[in-house]
Amino acid sequence: MLGKESESGMRVTFLGYIPEQVKFAGTDTPDKLNTSDIYVIDEVKRYNRYTKIRLEGDNLWYNSVHFRIT
Repeated sequence: MLGKESESGMRVTFLGYIPEQVKFAGTDTPDKLNTSDIYVIDEVKRYNRYTKIRLEGDNLWYNSVHFRIT
């Protein structure tokens, strides 16, 4: 899981998601992402209990716990 160490430009892999984690952070559902693809973080928003990331070429915000550093 990424969490607060998320940084713009990091290459990450999608791990899958749990609907409760999406709801907790108020993020978009990452149902169109593929676990075999590599993504690059475009922007990061940090909050006290969660971190949201936006991927390059995507306008949606995802909970960082759904990703790991590649």
